[in-house]
Amino acid sequence: MNNNRRQSGFSLIEVLVALVITTMGLLGLASLQLLSLRTQQNAFMRGQATQLNHDLIERMRGNCTAALAGQYTIDFATVPSATTTQAQRDLAEWRAQVARVLPDGRGAIAVNATTRVATVTVRWDDARGDQGQENQPENAGDPALLEFTESTRLCTQ
Repeated sequence: MNNNRRQSGFSLIEVLVALVITTMGLLGLASLQLLSLRTQQNAFMRGQATQLNHDLIERMRGNCTAALAGQYTIDFATVPSATTTQAQRDLAEWRAQVARVLPDGRGAIAVNATTRVATVTVRWDDARGDQGQENQPENAGDPALLEFTESTRLCTQ
């Protein structure tokens, strides 16, 4: 009897090992894609927040007297009142934009007339974005709110 059998092809074990390695690689690529999408969403929302802040800052610079008189000062909970003055219209339009563009978006403005510094803050639900330390909820079960604040000097004259 001649026992010189030659092996040809792959054994079942080799095929299964190759399949497991390929599957692990594909799962890693899918995880990277999801992380990329989350990070891109977060960057997009931060860009939107920056544009919204700049929009209101430019409105306040155009109406500097009213800004320094405190007509633009508003906290997160306050709803803008009537729209009879330019400052009230600006606040109402800006708040509507913040709510429309950012998920659960809210805004607040503080103006220091002495230093002529305006601080504009927007806050939004960042549950789909980064899960970093800056947007951890204060209380368990609360939404992960991310806050973007910008301060600038108004009316340099």
